[in-house]
Amino acid sequence: MRSLPLVTVIVPVYKTEPFIRRCIDSVINQTYINLEIILVDDGSPDKCPQICDEYSAMDDRIKVIHKENSGLGCARNTALDIAAGEYIVFLDSDDFISENYVEVMYDILVKTDCGIVQCGLEKGTSDHFTHTNKKNKITIMSGREAVAGYVYKVSACAKLYKNEVIGSIRFPDKINEDEAVYYKIAYGCDAIAIIDKKMYYYYQSPNSITRNENKKIDFTFADIFIERIDYFKVRDPYLTKKSYARYAVSIIMNHSSSYRKKSGQDTRNELINMFRKIYPELKRSGYLGFKEKIVIYLYRAFPNMTARTVGLLKTL
Repeated sequence: MRSLPLVTVIVPVYKTEPFIRRCIDSVINQTYINLEIILVDDGSPDKCPQICDEYSAMDDRIKVIHKENSGLGCARNTALDIAAGEYIVFLDSDDFISENYVEVMYDILVKTDCGIVQCGLEKGTSDHFTHTNKKNKITIMSGREAVAGYVYKVSACAKLYKNEVIGSIRFPDKINEDEAVYYKIAYGCDAIAIIDKKMYYYYQSPNSITRNENKKIDFTFADIFIERIDYFKVRDPYLTKKSYARYAVSIIMNHSSSYRKKSGQDTRNELINMFRKIYPELKRSGYLGFKEKIVIYLYRAFPNMTARTVGLLKTL
């Protein structure tokens, strides 16, 4: 196994003391053993720094970086800058992976000659995961197709990347950092493999930045989509139009979540106005999917009612 290429597993660590051992154990016990494991302690105030050092002393594949808190994106970038692996895996420190995660993903990547492999993701609470078993169905698509659709997930996790596909792309220091980079990485990739087998276990924390119902709507998502639209305007007219559609869907979903969060009608009106500004581009686009088209047109006429309905039915 040592003759196989080096795979770098990047784990940003911050305030996940109850779960960090489970996470690291899932990596060091991989059936694919030629690993470089980079644990980035992002100024965690609990016992995570000591736990990381403890594991580093036991396993010479583990490198620990201690730094001041600067966010998930910066922590990943710190590791990317020193990663020696030919392949890259991102893993959040409250999540874990199946014991053959790297081996299975690597084998598929080599057999399909893809730049990225994405597996299924199992969601659960800290003590309960359903461990759904699915057939190992493989779907191959171009990077362009991945950006245009919804099968390729925004999250940086649950994937194995060729390091060269990531290249100099780095995560921004903001919320929704995955949304800001995934399309750039995917678009630069000739082929991407999607497998439905669930091998990544995602802990659904009630205190997550993106899930906390006490948080107000964060409008940085709008800046990210405007940047994405500008990115494709000089590269790909088709993906420019698809980006407008994804932006519209994101506005509607944020409007929908506003009813669960501390957001008033002023926030919803701001979202509605954002939608109206881009609606002419949506109306001219011939690339809207059926569900996108229905929901977007309904939202244009009945924004509040449509947003509430989407939240109840999880239409998108």
